[in-house]
Amino acid sequence: MSEKDILFSQDSLVPVERMFSELCSAGRFHLNNASLTHVPDNWRIESFRRNEDLHLLLVMGGEGWYYLGDNEVTVTLKKGTLIFVGSGMAHSSRAKQPSKLYIAPVRFGMYDKSGQSLTASLYPFAAVQENVDLNRYLPLFKRLNELKFNGLDNAVGRELADSVLRQILAEMIVGSRMQHDERVELVISLFEQEPLKRWTISELAGYCQITEKHLTRLFNRIIGMPPAAYQRKLRIDRARMLLEDTQMTIAEVSDALGYADQFTFSKQFKAVTGVSPGALRK
Repeated sequence: MSEKDILFSQDSLVPVERMFSELCSAGRFHLNNASLTHVPDNWRIESFRRNEDLHLLLVMGGEGWYYLGDNEVTVTLKKGTLIFVGSGMAHSSRAKQPSKLYIAPVRFGMYDKSGQSLTASLYPFAAVQENVDLNRYLPLFKRLNELKFNGLDNAVGRELADSVLRQILAEMIVGSRMQHDERVELVISLFEQEPLKRWTISELAGYCQITEKHLTRLFNRIIGMPPAAYQRKLRIDRARMLLEDTQMTIAEVSDALGYADQFTFSKQFKAVTGVSPGALRK
């Protein structure tokens, strides 16, 4: 494998995590293609293919092989295998005969606010996870497949695709180094169900039937921030989408997200993103 072709196992996703963190502040994903496919017997990707965009591959059934890097490091494709291949990473593949391989391939790019591609700035990499929980991942891949055919012709659909792609990568990162906790997942679902509600730590702890201190400790360990900070991030992510993809004024966005006044909104927006709402639109 060349010095630039770097293969990361499921136990070392730090470079992918760094890229993901940088992307969250620098730009967004754009879905290029997604499908759910029973591959034919002659399915194969020829040696040393290098794509310009990024791609994910989730295996739902069957068997085959994936080869990564110039030395063609072999990865066995089987139910529960998930591969993330970066731009410029050499790869090839083939199915076991007779083919019963059932896969969900996804291709996407990274772009800044002006629409300039960021994908080519990444060094080649690949991340591989085995025995992933298909109950967690498959609905996300199915959602991308639906959006590809029904939802990318408007800003809301593109924003949803960006959100689902981020969730998949977040699952890969979090799942590789931290355990899931049903109480943390409950809190996140409450945030998603009522995004404008200002939840108190006391209310959330009551739903989870644990102390406020215990809930905060769990959230910090699994998510990397306390509940209030995570809720604030979700709200600011929504605000950023509205500012970039709609004609709403800053005051209208502030009001739509339940802020008491525009000054409070602008101050919180800059604290999370590093730029003011006004600067974002320039």
